[in-house]
Amino acid sequence: MYKILSMLTIVMFLVGCSNNALNETNKSIETSTKIVLETITESNFIETEISVEERDKVELVEYEMSNEYNNNLETISSSTNEQLKFYIDENEVDVKWEDNDSMKQIEELAKNNPLVISAHQYGGFEQVGEIGQNIVSNNIQMTTEIGDIVLYAGNNIVVFYGSNSWSYTKLGKIVKSSDELKRLLNKSNVKITISYQ
Repeated sequence: MYKILSMLTIVMFLVGCSNNALNETNKSIETSTKIVLETITESNFIETEISVEERDKVELVEYEMSNEYNNNLETISSSTNEQLKFYIDENEVDVKWEDNDSMKQIEELAKNNPLVISAHQYGGFEQVGEIGQNIVSNNIQMTTEIGDIVLYAGNNIVVFYGSNSWSYTKLGKIVKSSDELKRLLNKSNVKITISYQ
């Protein structure tokens, strides 16, 4: 009887040890699983953050390449003084004026009396005429586009219906289609008027 009780005690002890070992193993597995899950979650979170950043960069590049961005930039860098009017012969045209010292001086002159300039065709791409006095200039080498209004040699206004590379001070840009500008400017002479209203 004693021997049987001793054997049962030993068996129960061994079973107890096995259960403890099993519990420890289970705990170890649970801990490992938790660590792996946290790592995966953390990794996914970082990956999502990078994806958002990359998406924002792509959207910014797309926006900068769009016309909307260019138009906004042009509006910010230019003065849109609606009181300063520009006429080709008797046709009023919308202009986005530059914000520079040359334009400030021209605006002051136009406040006193309208500037009336007799312009003539030159080179098959521009109309050029004398202002009648020297205007402060800040010439830079540029390639003009259709609709550009520039100051040339300090005392001439040039309006382009074509393109040319030279050193000018930019005054503004006419907001009209190429065809309309060619129709208005592609002739021997035009009268350009700048008035303040």
